[in-house]
Amino acid sequence: MLKKVFLSIGAAERTQTQTLEMDEEITYCSLPEVIANEIASGSGLGAIMNSYVKKGDLVPTDIIIDTMVTAIKEAPTSWVEINGFPRTVAQMDAFYEHLTGADDIRLINVADVTLD
Repeated sequence: MLKKVFLSIGAAERTQTQTLEMDEEITYCSLPEVIANEIASGSGLGAIMNSYVKKGDLVPTDIIIDTMVTAIKEAPTSWVEINGFPRTVAQMDAFYEHLTGADDIRLINVADVTLD
């Protein structure tokens, strides 16, 4: 399933999804929630993330990108709103670069979505 992703950077939670009037459901994906869930799962990746979080450090960009792409691909709907990501210019650049070759994820500009 093609995933259509939009970012709600600088917006309150679910602001963009509340603005859009669509017939399709939208999965809300928050970076802090994704990290917290991964840590709580007890996975190896969660342990790695936790080692950074405990020290008050940012989880490295490559780990964040892989984690967010996985969360997007596992979302139950074709539309996904991301909040709290990217947090840095490096994350934004890496995310765009990753999506350049992806044929199953499209980054959507919310301004381009037709509103009723």
